[in-house]
Amino acid sequence: MSTTTTFDESQFRRATDGKFATKRVDEAAAGMGALTSPAAAPAVDIGSRPAPVDMSDLAPNGVGPASQVRTASCVETRHPNGRTTRTYADRTETSDAQGRLDSVDDVPSRVFVSGVRAGAREWHKAGELHRENGPAIERTGGGEAWYLDGKLHREGGPASTDRHGNTWWSRHGELHREDGPAVDNRQDFGFRQWRRNDELIAHVDDADVMLPEGARVGDATGFVGPRLPDQD
Repeated sequence: MSTTTTFDESQFRRATDGKFATKRVDEAAAGMGALTSPAAAPAVDIGSRPAPVDMSDLAPNGVGPASQVRTASCVETRHPNGRTTRTYADRTETSDAQGRLDSVDDVPSRVFVSGVRAGAREWHKAGELHRENGPAIERTGGGEAWYLDGKLHREGGPASTDRHGNTWWSRHGELHREDGPAVDNRQDFGFRQWRRNDELIAHVDDADVMLPEGARVGDATGFVGPRLPDQD
């Protein structure tokens, strides 16, 4: 004879207290969805990302990707073509990839912006003073100097002048003039010199100017030239 027993849930609480009971299907589905839902991913605040680091202060010796580098004496701006512009307190200089002062498109390679030489400009080619269509040096307060490949040179005019009006005639780096004095320094020391290919032909004193040692300019050079027909 079989007997049927009926269980009352109130007598077996462990079956219903949550420890052994199976979760409802809808709760389990919600739990899996939480793992795959985009809303569950942590939000990223793009605006909170750190700003790019200024490498110019981290690369004082030119190491790194910076195009501008600070050194103890100047600020270097490095151009993509290998050229470098250096800005000092009193001047700006532009050099080629080898570090030589160099002008491009008739732009001066050295410009003085302050100090006793403020306003002066220079032109170079591969480190040598050079300019083909004008003076390679423009001096402060007036005066200029013409250079080709590092040598004082000009055809048809004085190769160098100063703000006082003194003149020097030079050809390929040698004092030279065929129709007058190659050196006219009457404004400062009162003398003129006639030279051919740097060789002294005549030296004329136009004023009794004394050197600090007490000797006249003509005596100091060891040669006082004859009176020339074109002398004033």
